[in-house]
Amino acid sequence: MAKKFPLDRVARGELAELIVSFRLISLGYIVFKNVIRTGPVDIIAIDVETDEVFKIDVKMVRLNQDGTLEERRKLTDKQKELNVFIGKIVGEEALAFLEEFKLTIRDQNGRDLDV
Repeated sequence: MAKKFPLDRVARGELAELIVSFRLISLGYIVFKNVIRTGPVDIIAIDVETDEVFKIDVKMVRLNQDGTLEERRKLTDKQKELNVFIGKIVGEEALAFLEEFKLTIRDQNGRDLDV
């Protein structure tokens, strides 16, 4: 059986960035990810058809009771200067995506890991 563990804040942020990157790649964007955990931009996405460049700061958010996205995070002055977009992903939806995602990992002896 697959192991489950609670994700800390950093792990949730990394997960959100990976899911957003995956989605952008699936839509045909070229995606670059920041390798440093701090900074005004998490992802740079390039639209190959228009050559537009999008600088994105990714945030995992929660749904409010009325179904709207929480609005705790605002752009910093530096992000405004750089024309950064905030990419929001709903935490509950991200976790549901992971539950639905099918993955097989097999070792060299043909034994499957339970993931």
